[in-house]
Amino acid sequence: CLYLQNISVADGNAVYSAPAGSNAIIETIVDEKTQNVTYRLVAGCSNTAIPATVTEIGKYAFYDCLGLTNIAIPASVIDVDAYAFSGCLNLKNVEISEGVKGIEDYVFRNCKSLESVEIPSTVTAISEGAFYGCSAMKSVVLPATIKEVEDYAFAKCEALADFVCLAEECPKVTLDAFEDTAIENVALRVPEAAVEAYELHAVWGLFASISGMVDGNNVAPNKDAETAIDNLKGDAKIVSVYNLGGQQNARMQRGINIVRMSDGTTRK
Repeated sequence: CLYLQNISVADGNAVYSAPAGSNAIIETIVDEKTQNVTYRLVAGCSNTAIPATVTEIGKYAFYDCLGLTNIAIPASVIDVDAYAFSGCLNLKNVEISEGVKGIEDYVFRNCKSLESVEIPSTVTAISEGAFYGCSAMKSVVLPATIKEVEDYAFAKCEALADFVCLAEECPKVTLDAFEDTAIENVALRVPEAAVEAYELHAVWGLFASISGMVDGNNVAPNKDAETAIDNLKGDAKIVSVYNLGGQQNARMQRGINIVRMSDGTTRK
C-alpha cells in the first residue's frame, strides 16, 4: 500500500487500535506472567503520527511507504525493528528521540531522500545495514555512547560529506560498514582528545580529514584531505581556517588558506 493515507480500527477491538490522529495500527501485547502491557506499532502509512504510548515499531511497519516524507519517533519507543522504514524512498526527515535503544538491521534501507540523521545517546550500536543505500545522506552524528558500527551500516551513502562521531574511544567497525561510500572524501569530526586514535585506526583513519571537537565546537583539522599535510607539531596549533576572501572554512581547502594560530599569529 505505497500511498495509503489513513488507517482506522473498529471500536472494541481487544488487540488492535488506532488512536485518534495516529493513522497507525497499534497492537496491545500483554505479558502472560507479569500482565505488563506494551504497545507495538505494526502498520503505518503516509500520515502516521506515532503515539507517545508506543514502545516498539514493528518489523516492516512502514515498508515501501512511498508517501511518507517525515516521521518523529517519540521517546516512548525503545526498539525500532528490522526493515521498519525500509524502502521509504521519499522519507526526507527523521527525528529519533532520546530513549530509543535499538535501531535494528536495515531499518532505513534505501531511504533515498533521507539527508541527515542524528542518533540519540541511548543507542550504543548501529546495526547491520541500518542506513544502507541512503544515497542522499549528507551528514551523520553518532553519540558518545556508540560502541560499534556494524557491517553495511552506511553502505552506498554516495552523498555523505560530514560524519561526526562523539565517542572518545573508536567504535568497532570494519570497512564493510562503508561499502561503496567514498569515505576518503568525507570529513570526520571527533572529540579533540581522540583525534590521534581515530587517525591511527585502520578504518576511521581512511576519512579525508579528521577534526577535533571541544564541547561540540569544531577545532582545526589535523589532516588536510587534498594534501595530507599534518598540522605543525609545535606549541601553536591551528584554531581556525579562512579562504582568501575571509570566509571561515571547516577545514583547509586546496590552494591558499589563511590560518589563525593558538598563539595569536596568522599564517598562509
